Amino acid sequence: MINDDKYFEKEFYSYIEQIEENQESFELILDGIERKVFDEINENNVFEILEKVNTNIFSLILKKHIYKELQDSNWISFSLTNKETEYPINLYGSVFFDEEPEQLFIENIKPIRINGKEKIYSMEIFKEASRSTIVKTLDKDIPHDVVVYNVGQGNCNGIINSSGHPSFYFDFGGGVFQNTKTYPGKYLNPGRIKFCYTDNPTVVLSHWDWDHMSSVWKNEHKDIKKSFWIVPKQQIGISHLKVAVDLYNRGKLLVWPNKLKFLNTNNFQIQKIDDHNKKDKNNNGLVLTVNINSKKDDSILLPADANYNLIKKRIGYIGLIATHHGASTHNCLNKLPRAKKPKNKIAYSFGVRNSFHHPKSISITSHIKKGWDSMYFTFNGHISLVDNIIKTMPCIKNSCRTNCTLSNSQ
Repeated sequence: MINDDKYFEKEFYSYIEQIEENQESFELILDGIERKVFDEINENNVFEILEKVNTNIFSLILKKHIYKELQDSNWISFSLTNKETEYPINLYGSVFFDEEPEQLFIENIKPIRINGKEKIYSMEIFKEASRSTIVKTLDKDIPHDVVVYNVGQGNCNGIINSSGHPSFYFDFGGGVFQNTKTYPGKYLNPGRIKFCYTDNPTVVLSHWDWDHMSSVWKNEHKDIKKSFWIVPKQQIGISHLKVAVDLYNRGKLLVWPNKLKFLNTNNFQIQKIDDHNKKDKNNNGLVLTVNINSKKDDSILLPADANYNLIKKRIGYIGLIATHHGASTHNCLNKLPRAKKPKNKIAYSFGVRNSFHHPKSISITSHIKKGWDSMYFTFNGHISLVDNIIKTMPCIKNSCRTNCTLSNSQ
């Protein structure tokens, strides 16, 4: 425990960012802010005040019976104390757990309602983009490939144009929190990653989970903030809100219209799924289908973490990214998409020795039963999902402006 009393007797409001169930307990990742700062934030000052707000990411382990008292709320409050309690907590300065945490203790844990602040933390403060703006931003190139990048326990995919460049990215994430060690350049994934910005690629964010957007946090990838971000409107915490406000202040935030359930062009389809549980970000985000060479018969499904049964599917696909990194929980494998024969490819995007033990064997076997037996894993390198494109450089004739490392090896 640290002796610095700058934290003590301070009350924090924290958004529950992630929950990981263990045998006798739950580990909660919390996105926290001092209550007095939380109280100061309103719809009029949020776009200025967040620049001064510190990031406080906490890791807290609670026994299951304690967590059950909190589980009906997205937010909890607690007080830091300088005395030892039954609730030790670790404080990190980032979503990447690179440094040793500050070890503290808390008390007075309780669920809270953020009355009067719902509009801020459900992204209602941002104006929705128009359908025409989204189409103009995205539908620039005919897609020739989809590449699944090795980003550890996370997701980042490139929709590749005829020059070999990403026309846009679907998610921009990588390993975070307990799985920081799987992020590119870390000891479980030593090869570093450098992204391509040659054609000013847009980012389409499936949902506001850090493992699907964490690279925006990295200073070496700061150029991605010059790109437009097309994002779903979801319930988010303070650190996600900081990113959204930063992009908004740069004029780069395009919020998906809630009433736009499908967007179809010759090159892709985006579906806004909705399972009516606003706490479940996995199943209230965006799902992408890419038509290779503008052919709907040669389509690739990118579900992010969404349950398959919520997706309006086609008869079959030539490529698939296994939903939720190969998870099997919360009925995510119901109504699996079918693979087209004779050639198809499925990619599993996950990090070696990840804390969730992805991919689950039941996920792999369930996909095989639907014809997805040509399997590729991102820890072996970036994966092309178009069968006849193997080991191609990402940028033809050395035209990459950023000297990226996105050549696919599978």
